Amino acid sequence: MQPEAAVPGKLVIHPGWVAFAALALAIPVGALVMRQAVRKDLPVLVDLPQFSLIDETGKPFHRDDMIGRVWVADFVFTSCSGPCIPMTQGLRTAVQDLRGEPDVEFVTITVDPETDTPDVLRNFATARGGLSPRWHWLSGDKAVIFKLLQESFHGPVGDKLPDGQVPHSTRYFVVDRKGHLRMMHDTQSDPDQEGGPARGVVETVRALLVQQPRDAAK
Repeated sequence: MQPEAAVPGKLVIHPGWVAFAALALAIPVGALVMRQAVRKDLPVLVDLPQFSLIDETGKPFHRDDMIGRVWVADFVFTSCSGPCIPMTQGLRTAVQDLRGEPDVEFVTITVDPETDTPDVLRNFATARGGLSPRWHWLSGDKAVIFKLLQESFHGPVGDKLPDGQVPHSTRYFVVDRKGHLRMMHDTQSDPDQEGGPARGVVETVRALLVQQPRDAAK
């Protein structure tokens, strides 16, 4: 049984996150972020490159480990005082809503790998109800993670602030069976929508499962 989700209090926005909005706006991907009804013919946005990270068990994790599966990714860090907890709660909702789809998995990548070791990520996932064989929590080399987020997922990320906070993208990213980025969902654009920010993710994933049957990655 899924643990009952904690009811989040009022979100306190750190001043660093406000300043970071300027960086986010400088990245020209506004047209790629999902705000409308999900299209049936989802475009290919990016062919994700190979990457090598480490999961919450300490095992290597590569892009090709997900070939043949539709997956949803986000970027957070465990000591975040801003949007990371609501994002994790939203992704947990998507995991539950898609529990009947065996070809769907989830990937959370830390933007503070120096702090978020595999053990730290595993403890965080356990505390947040996110420890699942279908949900991978990744750490690794900071330069690799930052390059992956900025150049492949087209999301902003900044260096750690003096108080330990790391400004970063607040999007969910949906990737198809062939490793193509197909949609970005802005978790902050419409926080009051019915079903929360995970609703668009679930709709996109279901559309991709129709568009790409199981043998589509072959």
